[in-house]
Amino acid sequence: MNKTTHRIRFRLHRQCWTKGQSSTSRLTVKLDENFNILNVRDIAVHSSHGWGPWNSGKKLKSDLGHAWEVGTPGHGGIIVITQNKLPDLFHVEQNLTCVYTEMWGWTANWESRYESLVAEGNKVVEIYVYDFEEDCDWAIPVLLDPKIAAGAGADRVNPKNAEKMKVFAEGSITRWKSPEICEFFGLKPAENNYYLEKHPEVLGKKG
Repeated sequence: MNKTTHRIRFRLHRQCWTKGQSSTSRLTVKLDENFNILNVRDIAVHSSHGWGPWNSGKKLKSDLGHAWEVGTPGHGGIIVITQNKLPDLFHVEQNLTCVYTEMWGWTANWESRYESLVAEGNKVVEIYVYDFEEDCDWAIPVLLDPKIAAGAGADRVNPKNAEKMKVFAEGSITRWKSPEICEFFGLKPAENNYYLEKHPEVLGKKG
């Protein structure tokens, strides 16, 4: 069993939309000697607080990283925590990327020393948290990862039927998401695409 050899302590600010207020919290990330995250679920539970306290979570198999289908009193969705950033098209909820140097310890990516330490060749440890909320964004990880498609959404379709879930997710993407996201998945926006209705200028229409 890998022992914790590194700890990174973050002080994070975030908006909790369920309460309409911001909060400050502390998160400690534990890493093994190879800089792999040991307490991934702690990070996931922390991330879900934007929706409300975590009261249910189903671990999903995933090639993207670590994933959970989460429910809270206020909202829910699919949380993905990865040490390999997803395409820039998809919003990062929390970027916990840090740089490590034997002399100075850990420096967060928003601190002044970060860029100079990276330039000096110190160890960069990437940690990204993605919250794909259950209304519209859940379809993104489902289409990115067949393993998530096979395990998520027991309340929508048979969770063992990944192909049905994929078709369902494609319909959600074409109805709700931007032309860029549709194009990424090789899809065409639906005629009643919500994004285009809100941004008619994208198609050269008058607002």
